[in-house]
Amino acid sequence: MTARARRTSISPSRGIWFYNSNNNDGIKVGIKETGADRLDTGGSIVDNVVCSTNQDGISVYTSITIVDGNKVCHSTSENGAIYVSFAVNNVTLTNNYIHDNGISSDLRTT
Repeated sequence: MTARARRTSISPSRGIWFYNSNNNDGIKVGIKETGADRLDTGGSIVDNVVCSTNQDGISVYTSITIVDGNKVCHSTSENGAIYVSFAVNNVTLTNNYIHDNGISSDLRTT
């Protein structure tokens, strides 16, 4: 299961549990393919648990986004457990618990 919020200033997720997602990212805010949402307000991604995803645990492609108090584990992404892209601004990452992520063969695990 993947949560995706597009072009919104409403908080996209709070208190959600994602397990065993083999489609893509766990929680994604904004449009990945073009970066068209990079100037939009993303809102808050707070107090979620994201475990065992094929890609990023949490992806942020919007500005003015708070990522706080989340647990991300067993993400097999090359990018990272929490990935921020497309020259966004005012993204705050605080109090997140990140462990056992990455692919051991690339030597970039957490």
